[in-house]
Amino acid sequence: MNICKMGIDLGGTKLLCFANNGDQIFQEKFTTGNAATIEQINNCISEFIIKHKINPEIMGIAIPGLIENNSLIIESDVLQNLNNYESSDFLPEFRIPKILLNDVDASAIYAKMQYPDKQFILSVMAGTGIGLGIYINNKLFKGRNGFAGELGYMPLPTLNGTKNLDQLASGTSILESFAGDAVALSHALESNDANAVQIIDRAATHLGIALAGLINIFNPDLLAIGGGTCRFLNYFDICKNTVIENTNPFLLKDLDIVLIETNLNVAKGALQFAQL
Repeated sequence: MNICKMGIDLGGTKLLCFANNGDQIFQEKFTTGNAATIEQINNCISEFIIKHKINPEIMGIAIPGLIENNSLIIESDVLQNLNNYESSDFLPEFRIPKILLNDVDASAIYAKMQYPDKQFILSVMAGTGIGLGIYINNKLFKGRNGFAGELGYMPLPTLNGTKNLDQLASGTSILESFAGDAVALSHALESNDANAVQIIDRAATHLGIALAGLINIFNPDLLAIGGGTCRFLNYFDICKNTVIENTNPFLLKDLDIVLIETNLNVAKGALQFAQL
């Protein structure tokens, strides 16, 4: 058996398992969906463990939503069937440390791993929903109750009234506006379809404005942006340009704006956090 540390990324469309025994790396992606149950998730993780003959010794599990004391899922808008489950409900047959954390916090930890010299990191994940991880002076900033970073709830004025950022810039809102799936939207963007181009331009601009506001307030030295929505043609570039156009130039001097890896970043960050 391979004695491994594991990181797990639970998203709205997939479950990604990552394991490392020091010499070998194992990884696998499972299609799940936002209606996934704890039983389905446990079955996927068990399949991964059995397939690769893994004996896990510690497990970090990253989930979109509000996590209390790294052990209880208070609320997940994306994976509502997991609300109120505890870390012990994941693979209960394994009596090992299982640490829960917010998925964007895991991404912030990964950003710190990639950019160890940065002291103030804002890590943004634009996927099914939008979230923010804040890493200051070598530790996560979690706020009073541990729920800091709910960027998707940021209100922004529009011609149709006040909307939150999830409604304006997330992958869910983009696909609803397009009335198609991600594959069809990608093809439309490659064909320079006017409707598709306008949808991405509008969504990415909204995110860029929100992020410029955060930079003007916090003066970070790294803005790391990732998530599946960044795979849409020009989304990241439009967002980055909007940030630059709306940020005080003095705050841009020591700021790096980077596109972060969106495959294993959350799982690797979850594993790293579990070892802390």
